[in-house]
Amino acid sequence: MTESSRRGRGGAPAAEPSSPATASSLLLNQISRQNEIMEALMNTNQALVNRLAAMPTTGGAGAGPRITRPRVGGRATVGSEELAWTGGGCFGVNVLVGPRSSKGYRSNIMKAKVKTEEGCCEGLGDSKKLSMKEDSKVTFIQWINLVRERAETTGMDTVFHVSIDGATEINILKQFGALTLTQIHNWSIRLRDGEDHRPGYVIANTPCPYDVEHLSWSRKMIENSIDNDLWRSIQKELEPDTSGPEIFKIIVSKFQASSANMVRSLMEKLDKLRLNEDDREDVSALADKVSEICRQIEGSGSEPPDLAFVVAGCFQESTVNTFMVEAAGMHSELNRNVGRHTWRDSIQTLTASYNSLSSSGKWPPAKKHETKTTEALNARITKLEQKENQYKQGNSYNNGNENGGGNGQYNYRNHQKKCYTCGSTEHLARNCPNRRNDGSNGNDGQTKHPSRIPPKDGESEIRTRANGEKEMWCDRCKRWRTGPKAHTTNQHRATSGNNQGNGGSNENEGPPSSPSNYQANLGVWEPDEDEDLDISFGFCSLISGESKE
Repeated sequence: MTESSRRGRGGAPAAEPSSPATASSLLLNQISRQNEIMEALMNTNQALVNRLAAMPTTGGAGAGPRITRPRVGGRATVGSEELAWTGGGCFGVNVLVGPRSSKGYRSNIMKAKVKTEEGCCEGLGDSKKLSMKEDSKVTFIQWINLVRERAETTGMDTVFHVSIDGATEINILKQFGALTLTQIHNWSIRLRDGEDHRPGYVIANTPCPYDVEHLSWSRKMIENSIDNDLWRSIQKELEPDTSGPEIFKIIVSKFQASSANMVRSLMEKLDKLRLNEDDREDVSALADKVSEICRQIEGSGSEPPDLAFVVAGCFQESTVNTFMVEAAGMHSELNRNVGRHTWRDSIQTLTASYNSLSSSGKWPPAKKHETKTTEALNARITKLEQKENQYKQGNSYNNGNENGGGNGQYNYRNHQKKCYTCGSTEHLARNCPNRRNDGSNGNDGQTKHPSRIPPKDGESEIRTRANGEKEMWCDRCKRWRTGPKAHTTNQHRATSGNNQGNGGSNENEGPPSSPSNYQANLGVWEPDEDEDLDISFGFCSLISGESKE
């Protein structure tokens, strides 16, 4: 080999030929180096892709401020502004193609953001707030449904779709007993740290700003949707950074613990209801009672699995064989498989059967009850007719004496007043000239009312009752009085001149032209305040069937 051939290009000495082993080693090193370079390039490209995905985008000139793509949701152009929207979940049927309402949109404009926050933090109205008291206006289940509706409407339900394994998720607003508080707490931490389980969108350590807002806003919304007593009872269990999903789980756990006794009591009450307790065996009426109890049990969130079985047992005791067989068959079927029917299905089926039998006249208990009612009504009518005949015959029911005995008489036929001392129709008892001051009426010697017995000769016209109240006698009024109307005989002219119509005596007073207190519709006359009459009977009781005989 010549000297020039030993030199390489440029005059450099040529490399000595290497052995096969050395050439193979160099080739392997070169391939390994190339793989490292390719891997680094791929990582760099992935990082750039992730960064671009997380970076705000712009819709062009005049499109408004930049908007961040949410973890769950999307972006949409409304007018000239590009907005983000949130709502739903990451998997299967939970994925949405757009917001459920306009409240699910998010903007970067400060004024719009403040308005959005106020709307998301707003709680349920006072009539829909949850309370631990018995008079709570909403049941536990009703409240949960209202909270879920509010979260879905505002797009905050994204943080309530909890993913444990990165491949599935659980909506705790629907399956509120499926996860523990610890699992929900860990989920909230991962959202704040930026861990994302959305397929094809993994941005490590980059939290979604909308998730962070929803964790805080949903807490305020729930706090504003419960009453003060409930809030004070759970406040001690909360940390400053407790999220909305966590406080929701705390409330659920508290109610589930307290509802166990209530459900047990309602189940005992339900088990005592029986169709044959009513002689009509009205299935519709019993169905209403059973449904009300079942709704309370269902509203507690602790519905027992055998509820439909207990409901069917309420209807199986009936005197109608066709219906009894159907109800007993349903009860036996549910005993074998408690999940075969719901309690609503049981009530609906049995009520439809009852309506069919009743409309076709094949429900004997209703006819039997109708016959009893008719007989009782006829008996009552007969009794009223007898009373009416006695009234027309002029029978007096004065003091329980049909012959008109007592302190006086009243003629029901011409409605004339009579003196209850001498029987005259020309004056009243208080003006009767036959009245004596010895405590008797003058015609029968019966004792007068204590307020009409005058003081004996030499006794004072002022006396004191046992209760300390002063009582005065007026010889003109012929009675003892207490209170502001009380006066002595000497004070009569000064005090009774304006009280002639209120119990004061008037010597020129004659009988009234018609009874002032006569009830024309019942045929009852009630005596004036000053007349010595106590009628223990009245045709008022004739209407109610309770007259004294």
